[in-house]
Amino acid sequence: WSWARTAHPFDIPGMDLHTALAFALADEHLGHLLPGTTLGYLRPHFEHARSVLDSLDDNELTVWRQSVRVLPSGMPMAPPTVDTEILETLHEGLLHRRRLQIQYRRRGDNVVKEWPANPVGLVHRDNIAYLVAALHEYDNVVQLALHRLVSVTMLNEPRRVPEGFDLDAYIASGAFGYVLSETPLALVARLHASAAVRLFESPLSEDQGLVELDDGCVEVRATVADTAQLRVWLRGHGPLCEVIGPVSLREEIAGQLEAAADLYGP
Repeated sequence: WSWARTAHPFDIPGMDLHTALAFALADEHLGHLLPGTTLGYLRPHFEHARSVLDSLDDNELTVWRQSVRVLPSGMPMAPPTVDTEILETLHEGLLHRRRLQIQYRRRGDNVVKEWPANPVGLVHRDNIAYLVAALHEYDNVVQLALHRLVSVTMLNEPRRVPEGFDLDAYIASGAFGYVLSETPLALVARLHASAAVRLFESPLSEDQGLVELDDGCVEVRATVADTAQLRVWLRGHGPLCEVIGPVSLREEIAGQLEAAADLYGP
């Protein structure tokens, strides 16, 4: 006898509904985070889980799956296309801690450049995936968007991880907020009450302080990373946010808003 590679697994006891729900949600939301070899092993379980849930339309757990969604935090955009073979090779390199030879085309550049890369992490931010790697023998790490990789070859040599590197610490440092300076900013801003509501629930920093002012606005003080992401957040509030300090940041934001207003004319 034989068992087809794509056949449903035979479970004793059979897959219960709670396990089926967990597999179905993992397939929908975690599939892009798993290496190809792992997905190959799990695919029969995913298919089995879907058939278990589909066979019981009125079951509460089936209703749960139909009632829960995960949405991006920003403007919804279609994810860029990533070559399947490149993604699988990249996953294998990370899984086996091997060095990679990559060809990469920077944004807006027609020239393809090639480097040996030491992969140290894979980060998904909204709908874009980034390879975090140290190139050549350098200790500094860079972020490479997966959809700009032209080719990836796994080399028969171990990767080199920069001494003391920790992916979580790297992310916490604000690396994916596009750091403009290593020195944090002592942000002081006045926000309209409607714009400040979220800050009462989700602080900008551990030392954030909020003061409700007599005019209905809220003053926020917080030590934050000096990033491009901070500026996007501040500008996004438009007339509902006034940057008070630092003075250099206030002048920068004011200049950008004035330039934006000029586009619309008098």
